[in-house]
Amino acid sequence: MHPETAGKFIEIDGERFLIKGVSYGTFAPSERNGNFPPLQQARADFAFMARSGFNTVRTYTAPSLALLDEAAQCGLASSAVCPGRSTWRSWTTRA
Repeated sequence: MHPETAGKFIEIDGERFLIKGVSYGTFAPSERNGNFPPLQQARADFAFMARSGFNTVRTYTAPSLALLDEAAQCGLASSAVCPGRSTWRSWTTRA
């Protein structure tokens, strides 16, 4: 599922999507988890975000697929913005 623009709105699967987002990170790097906390902590953080009414989480460093899966399991869309060679790239997923 990929978001699409519809005038001034964003739609996913033809349904208007109002972003209620929060940033996640950047964290101090670790050898085991990169720039993110352990998955167990991320899972708890994402669950708390979802319970608090957020529907989107944004990172500024590339997350692992496991981290994106944790966000999706909590019902969060995710957008990772990472510097490319000359442009910014975004990846978005939604449960």
